[in-house]
Amino acid sequence: MVRNKIKSETNLAVEGKEKDKPKKVKKKRLDSSPVNIEIGDLSDVSGKVQVAGGDIVSIATPAEIDREYELREVAKLKEAILKKKASLDAQVNTKPDPKPFHATPLNFNENIYLVGRTEFVNNLSQKLKKHQTVVLSGTSGIGKTSVLQAGLLPKLLEEGYLPILISDVDQPLPEVIKQKMMSGIESTKYLWQLPLPKFLEHAIGGLSPKEKLLLVVDGFEKLAVYSSTGLGSFLSQWKDSKDNLQLKWLFSIDSGFSASIASFLDAEEISLPPLSRIAAAQAIHSLEKEPGELGDEYFKEILDGLEGHRETINGARINPSELQVVLEALSIGGPDKKLPKIYEDAKGLNGIFELFLINVVKTKFDPPKRRIIREILTILEDHYQTAVPVDWIESRIKSILPKDVKVSGLLAELKGYHILAIRDHAYELAGIRMKRAVLGWLHQQTILDQAEEESKKQLDRIRTSALRGLFGGAIGLVIFRWFVGTPVKDSITVIFYSLLYAALGGTVGLLYTFMIDIFVARNGASRSFQRYALSSTTGCVMFAIALVVYVYLGDVVEDDTLWQLLRAALVGGAWGTITGFGIAWALGLAKVTLWSSGVITLLGSTALYVFNRLFPVLQYGTPLEILIGGFLFTLVIVSAVLYRNYAEPV
Repeated sequence: MVRNKIKSETNLAVEGKEKDKPKKVKKKRLDSSPVNIEIGDLSDVSGKVQVAGGDIVSIATPAEIDREYELREVAKLKEAILKKKASLDAQVNTKPDPKPFHATPLNFNENIYLVGRTEFVNNLSQKLKKHQTVVLSGTSGIGKTSVLQAGLLPKLLEEGYLPILISDVDQPLPEVIKQKMMSGIESTKYLWQLPLPKFLEHAIGGLSPKEKLLLVVDGFEKLAVYSSTGLGSFLSQWKDSKDNLQLKWLFSIDSGFSASIASFLDAEEISLPPLSRIAAAQAIHSLEKEPGELGDEYFKEILDGLEGHRETINGARINPSELQVVLEALSIGGPDKKLPKIYEDAKGLNGIFELFLINVVKTKFDPPKRRIIREILTILEDHYQTAVPVDWIESRIKSILPKDVKVSGLLAELKGYHILAIRDHAYELAGIRMKRAVLGWLHQQTILDQAEEESKKQLDRIRTSALRGLFGGAIGLVIFRWFVGTPVKDSITVIFYSLLYAALGGTVGLLYTFMIDIFVARNGASRSFQRYALSSTTGCVMFAIALVVYVYLGDVVEDDTLWQLLRAALVGGAWGTITGFGIAWALGLAKVTLWSSGVITLLGSTALYVFNRLFPVLQYGTPLEILIGGFLFTLVIVSAVLYRNYAEPV
């Protein structure tokens, strides 16, 4: 009996361990007869042959083990190809988004929203059938990705193609292609190391002879930006794959990268033109709930404005990305809102693009990047219709550029949102509509900056004035106390009372100056009635509180407390009202002078003296001390309120 086994080295090692165990040795008899072994045909036995105990064991070689792994990986690749085809079929047949008008490319299932491109898609399809490699070129925002995803790829999928779309090129392209075709391929031992042409041969093995593999590289210019070395390596492998009859290549390239297009000298090139006026009109009409809803005037205004695109091919000059911005703006008003009203609320065509720009900058970029973007757009607006190199832009904004932010990355992102266009690695504004949007946004930002700066100045003024009121009121009431109140000889008591009256006077001065400053910051000094009413009322309340507390702490008579406090409120109120009235008068003057301040102070202190004579509340001060104390307290309050850090008259 002959037994043929293929055993891996691992199994043999295990068996070897078992054979190493001690066994009972039998003595061989001298007269034993030789063993006869019959060996048949070994032509079908692979690997090394070993005769062991009457069995013939075939041991697999390392090369055969590797071959077995290769076959398994290729089988998994073919399974992945079948799953990829089923996945694409499912995407194409998914119900489309009921709100198709957005500033991003149309998807595989949104063919019904692709207007004006039927003839071009058919033409592109025919070129792919005739040529192994086709280059699709067009300016930024012209709709290349939408044509591919919503137009060409679903059509070719029905015709027996397996289209693989590659749009994220941030590493060597052969690796990206492999990853798109088989998930987890980086962990394979054989396929990951294969040159791209050989790998594609294995992938095509999962298709029927009538099917074709189509590799679509959208945004091929990104590879040139990513790595010039990687570009040369890929082009070499692309040339080696051209003999495969079941393989097709389609490269979508921004026409601003002429060098990338020139890399495919023997490929068929086709340029995607702008949209025609008829196609754009068809898209706008699709938004109308009833014919003519938008109105002829607005309808013509939109189409005329969109035709400002600089590139004209066969009479067509509407950029699809700009049309999408308009369609998105007109479609967000809700079912009950009429299109003319939506258009008017958006402030016309210029308002639509300005709002689009603001939303992109606000929602897609964090605050530090917004400042840089503002500087970039300012530079490009100043150089409109002139493509500006990246390094020159970077040199202009180097002083505000964080270390972790790359100008090239920001420019690429802005180009992705069709705010910028590119010509041979130099950037410019996408068109006249975007130029006007940038101008409007920059003007708005300037106004906001001025308002913010003025707000900061007002806050600084209020803060400094309030601090002056705090310290002035504190010092003033302490002086008033020691002029008018009873003398104290104990130093500790002097310190205690000084701190107590400083806190009270500081509170009065702070609140009074704060109220006046808030009024001036909000209304200016021109509104006479409000100014006099606020200043007089505030002075009345604050001075009354100050004098009531002062009397209660120092001059009150025990058997007549309530009546004496009421008289203190009356005297303090009169004192504050006259002082406040004088401050309101000074606020209306073209310039505050020492003369006007002196008049207000004298009137205020005189009011204190007169009303205290009529309603005596200050028991211990002489008339002269009361007059001097009132004068000094009034002086510091008036100075704190009137002498501000204003460059212009209050």
